[in-house]
Amino acid sequence: MATTTLSIDKDIRDLAARRAKADKLSVSVVARMLLRDYGEGKISIGSTFSIQETYHTEFIEVDNEIQKTMNSIGSLWNHKKVV
Repeated sequence: MATTTLSIDKDIRDLAARRAKADKLSVSVVARMLLRDYGEGKISIGSTFSIQETYHTEFIEVDNEIQKTMNSIGSLWNHKKVV
């Protein structure tokens, strides 16, 4: 088997080594597994984000005068008129 040398930050290597040791694996085996899975498209490398905000809706009663004003504003907006 041909070998390749990789440069890995010491802190990252040590973290991986501790986890690998707990799983009774070597860092080399972990690296081979990850590289193979990456090469075969089984894992992707990238970033994702998730919005986990909870939105709160509130019902506000509107009297006739306020509704009339809101309708007027909506009408102006729809006709792109400046107030």
